[in-house]
Amino acid sequence: MVAEAAGVSRTAVYAVLNRDAKNNIGLRPDTRRKIEKTIEELGYIPNNSARTLVSGRSNNIGILLNTSNVMFSRVIGDLLAETCVEHGYMPLLEFYNFNLELERRKLEMLFSRGVDGLFAITGGERNLDVYKRFTDFHLPLVMLGHNTPGGPNVSRVGVSEERIAATLIDFLVGNRVKSVSYLTFSEMVSNPISIREQCIFRGLEAAGIRLAGRYAVSCHRETVAEMRRLLAAPGRPDALCCFTDELANSAVTALMECGSGVDELPVIGIDGLEMPFNALPLTSVRNPVEDIIFSGWQLFENALLHGKYAAVELSARMVLRDTTPGFRLPDR
Repeated sequence: MVAEAAGVSRTAVYAVLNRDAKNNIGLRPDTRRKIEKTIEELGYIPNNSARTLVSGRSNNIGILLNTSNVMFSRVIGDLLAETCVEHGYMPLLEFYNFNLELERRKLEMLFSRGVDGLFAITGGERNLDVYKRFTDFHLPLVMLGHNTPGGPNVSRVGVSEERIAATLIDFLVGNRVKSVSYLTFSEMVSNPISIREQCIFRGLEAAGIRLAGRYAVSCHRETVAEMRRLLAAPGRPDALCCFTDELANSAVTALMECGSGVDELPVIGIDGLEMPFNALPLTSVRNPVEDIIFSGWQLFENALLHGKYAAVELSARMVLRDTTPGFRLPDR
């Protein structure tokens, strides 16, 4: 129908409807525009089942992330889903919220639905046998962020937890910080949380910075209680480092509720995302979300079209905002 109305071949229409690089070789821009205009005028909606039978592809991409409770993972999911749609794929976005059994079940369901590839933040090595099903069928598998397990036919992109920790420690050392406390989530056992904490604690020890205390919370009410306890304890630390920006914002708000503030206890987050409803703009270790998405999609296409896999290690950087008054960025 579209080919006849546009006066072009069915092959040209197929190329426009299947937007990967392989199909679009040699397709002239004016031909593409003509076909797209005809599709819009006709109100044509492709029959995905028929396309799957012809191409062997579902045009669905699985996205499985560790939690919907952390801003970083939610932003990764949103941006990656938008990128999938821009390239003509339907994103199947799922979270397993640090539940490794749920991670396994959702992996199996995505595989059974015949997705054309998978982006994932894994909870560790427990379910690697299910991830291996994707690679055994030569389906592109791109691991995002954190220190993710590697293997044959697996691409990886992100900032290692060692680099995140090193960026934070350099900032603390450059500002002559002698002691810090650490705020993290409670009741969330996962690979990224434990690895980040280990890297930060090792870095503190190597730099001669005293760990004054570790506080674990599951809600803002608990953050308030822990901040009140911290403020009442002798030998208050020079700064509070937090596992994520959400926890850092909770800490800043809790300090205010306790009649204190960042002038008394500077607060540092990790992720560097700008959240409009923060109590104050956060000083944070910037995790480059946009670069992760851009490089991740390149890795996906290289795997899909050329069978090539790679690892891309990105860099973190400090973002200096309002929650560390008197601090400065390290000299470079």
